[in-house]
Amino acid sequence: MIDKLFKNLHPNSKAFFNSNNGYLIELLDSSVKQVIEHRKRENTKIVPGQPEQILNCFSVDIEKIKVVIIGQDPYPQPGVATGDAFVCLGKHQPSLQILIRELEKEYGLNDLALSFDGSLQSWKDQGVLLLNSSLSCDEFKPGSHTNYWKSFMESLVKELSDLKLSRESMDSIVFVLLGKQAQSFKPYINADWHYIIERFHPAAETYGANKFIGFFKETNYYLCQHQQSMINWFPAQIVEIS
Repeated sequence: MIDKLFKNLHPNSKAFFNSNNGYLIELLDSSVKQVIEHRKRENTKIVPGQPEQILNCFSVDIEKIKVVIIGQDPYPQPGVATGDAFVCLGKHQPSLQILIRELEKEYGLNDLALSFDGSLQSWKDQGVLLLNSSLSCDEFKPGSHTNYWKSFMESLVKELSDLKLSRESMDSIVFVLLGKQAQSFKPYINADWHYIIERFHPAAETYGANKFIGFFKETNYYLCQHQQSMINWFPAQIVEIS
């Protein structure tokens, strides 16, 4: 099963999971076994639909990560979740629509959604890791696997924080924690080394009065102040990033 999970991983991401005597792999294996047992016991279908999609967000080169955006669960609708938080290969889902809306507000754009690439591949290519707080859930039941992934995710976030010590650049990371589930991982991030942004999850707007506001300029300001290249959040547009 681990071989399937690692199918789409960048070689440096595979090395990251194999470091520290492979203890992340042990936790990952435990989480996956719990998910499989749950699926058999409850006779449910899970998302993402294919094992190799679960860690798809680590197809990026982990040595070049500048920003880690942590959301909630994968999209619970069948055939939508890709293993990357917020990514939509088809119709834009509400969470992504709200992200795009805030991009428009921050940069004074209009109709960005008409040309916006929902794969978010350009973000990933620039060093943005799009991580879900729970790497799977039952179809139509967000939160159904949260406890299965908890130990693995806590250790994973700590290891992402500790990257500052192990990679040659020693660059800090901007951690963007969207929603209470993501913010539960804050204690595992070294705030002396990294910059942490906390926001409501975009989906919170669809359930109540918690309005999501953007993090895009704040992220770039930190990167600029620390001599790292800023993220071009909309490469298809001719806009001066800041």
